[in-house]
Amino acid sequence: MTVTGALVGALDARIGACLELPFQVRGVPHRRLHNPFSGAGVLLNPARGSRTRAEPGACPYCAGRTPPTLFYVRDRRGQPVLAVEDEAESLAIARAMRARGEGDPWAVIAALAGRRRVDATGRPVPLVHPAEPWLARVFLNLTPAVVSAESAANAFVVSVPPALHEADLAPVRRTGREAGPTLPPEALAAVVRSWVLLEAWAAARSLVAVPLINGGKDRASGQSLGCFHSQVVVLGPEDAPPLYAEIARRRVTAGCPVCALLADPGLRVADAGSVAVAVHPAPDRDLTLVVAPYAETTTLADLLSEDLSRALLVAASCLDRALGGLPAYNVAVRLGPEVGHLHAEVVPRSGVNVRAGFEVATGLTVLTRDPREVAARLRAEVTGRGGG
Repeated sequence: MTVTGALVGALDARIGACLELPFQVRGVPHRRLHNPFSGAGVLLNPARGSRTRAEPGACPYCAGRTPPTLFYVRDRRGQPVLAVEDEAESLAIARAMRARGEGDPWAVIAALAGRRRVDATGRPVPLVHPAEPWLARVFLNLTPAVVSAESAANAFVVSVPPALHEADLAPVRRTGREAGPTLPPEALAAVVRSWVLLEAWAAARSLVAVPLINGGKDRASGQSLGCFHSQVVVLGPEDAPPLYAEIARRRVTAGCPVCALLADPGLRVADAGSVAVAVHPAPDRDLTLVVAPYAETTTLADLLSEDLSRALLVAASCLDRALGGLPAYNVAVRLGPEVGHLHAEVVPRSGVNVRAGFEVATGLTVLTRDPREVAARLRAEVTGRGGG
């Protein structure tokens, strides 16, 4: 998917305007600690504890209690289009509040939540929602845990329309309730297209974009809200993911691990065009899946958004079939030159694979399901030959 320099420039201007105003809880720098036993890096930031939480019976994203939209994906005659938001009312409200000394981000968000504008169909919608039908919208993360006051990096939220509040990558089964709907493929493709533009924005600023999804409507995944959404954390060199450096080292010493995985037919489960779904050969958690393009690439822009989104839906369906319902899960997308071969891990966070005391004591992981047997079972399920 092509993202033009003009589009990146327009987004940069919109982000810059929003960052001049109190739309984020910034200025709480994180501290870097190191585990003395493993050497692993740890970030300390108390502000992470103030992340948005859903009120009973309400979703702040659906109700519009968020920072203003930065950009969105709309459908134009069957074709998705990226559009940078151009409304100015939310910025004017925040600017006036700051001039009066009312510049607390939470107060500004509350003020915006009470404003409406008329959309293209003549209905009132929250001011911070686009005024035309949209498939996904992106706004600043209100409480970015790894973004300090002077950082050029940032964190973003990608959300879907309120009508899709109950949707997820596969039906979520809850006790006493019917399973929720599956996210439409075009909506998930719009989320992926949003990642592409944020990837381009990050690259233009020499930053690293890290897209992720915490899903399954369960806090075990890190999901603090019931509304399906994605996040993209954009990191500076000082916070480069340690795992990326380890992947780069292993690529030099042992070759591309993603290529090796995709070349093993015993681990592959299904194809979605140019993108494959496979079982992780030695995961930290049972039933972890890997989604990756067959062709080695470092950027999302080189992929068909529809292929990647279809592959993620297949992966979620696999977890649904294997566990009798979609569990809490994480999707971690890794990209960029250090990673070398773009891929995503889809990690279930279910009761069958909770890390126990032995793992904590030793640093070893104990699996209960052979990855190759898992792959064989899922292949049979996906192709319709599964036995119940």
